[in-house]
Parts: sequence; structure tokens; C-alpha cells
Amino acid sequence: MYDIFHAIAIDFISTYVFELRHCSDYFRQPDMGRELFQDYQILKEYQFWPQEMPTFTEWATKLNLLGFVGPSGVQEAGAVIEELILRMQDNAEMAIQEAKRKEALIETEDQPIVHAQLRDSLLKDQVSKNNK
Repeated sequence: MYDIFHAIAIDFISTYVFELRHCSDYFRQPDMGRELFQDYQILKEYQFWPQEMPTFTEWATKLNLLGFVGPSGVQEAGAVIEELILRMQDNAEMAIQEAKRKEALIETEDQPIVHAQLRDSLLKDQVSKNNK
């Protein structure tokens, strides 16, 4: 039952950020998401350390003390989820760059608006920091 809720949540959020062509489709393909949902269940209890104390987590990793921060499967689970998000992000970015190169419009349902706004804001912020 939780797999259905996870699938709907991930599909909704990824569609909102990356639009239809670049999002996940776990609701219609639940077998694809099952491993991801298991990884998320492993990871969610140990998200505090990397999010709230990234320097400590990095230090613990270098000293091979990550068992103190979480069990061994946590890093692997995080890597799987990170790979999924980066793949969706890369696909959305390629669509934007391809449309710019061809000077064409992206179909409305495939336009990664939220991703593009976030990217543009981050790039603008980086440029302003470099100019200071």
C-alpha cells in the first residue's frame, strides 16, 4: 500500500519540477519503483546527519566511522536516489539546451519550468558572487 503512495508522491513531485517527459512513472510501473522505495525506507531514518551536519558526515566517512551515522546500506540507498534525481535533472537540462540550440520551443507539457527557474536563479547568484 505504501508503494502506491510513494509512487504517487514521487511522480507528482518529479512532474512538477521536471515536467512530463523527464519525470518518473512509478504509479503505472510499480515494479520499477519497488527497489527505490525500499532504499528510501532505509535512508529516511538517517537523513538527519547528511542534511543537518554535512561536515560531520564527511568527516565520519573519511575516518570510516559511517556506521556511527547509519548502517552500511544507507550510503548505497542514498546513491540510488541521488542517481535518479540527477538523471531527471540531466534530461531536463538537455531538453533546455537542445531547444536553445535549435531555437525551437519545447512543448508546454515537457517544459521543465521549475527546474529552469531554479537553475537560472542559481546561475545568476553564482555570477553575482563572482563579480564581488
